[in-house]
Amino acid sequence: MQDIYLVGQTSIQAAIREAEEEIGLDLKEEDLKYILTTKKISSRDNIINKHITDCYIVIIPEIDINKLKKQEDEVEQIELCNLKEVKEMVDSKVVIERDAFYKEIFPYLK
Repeated sequence: MQDIYLVGQTSIQAAIREAEEEIGLDLKEEDLKYILTTKKISSRDNIINKHITDCYIVIIPEIDINKLKKQEDEVEQIELCNLKEVKEMVDSKVVIERDAFYKEIFPYLK
């Protein structure tokens, strides 16, 4: 999920809004723990894009996956996985390839 900030909105507010819009997950600020900010610069067709991403971990005791509703044009699949399963999916390229990003966030996922 990549958050798009609205004017006057903080990154945590954007994360909460995007979780609700894209998968129907109702979060509160205390459900999220900030872990890091990544910065990336890319260019294409003489356009320079500066990406700054604040990363949060959702910390809630239990999620009923059957109550989540995915936004079809934004989300392909919802699956709850443990860390070992996530690492296996990254290694086998089952998820979107963002190796540098995963390498940065894995140390925070314990």
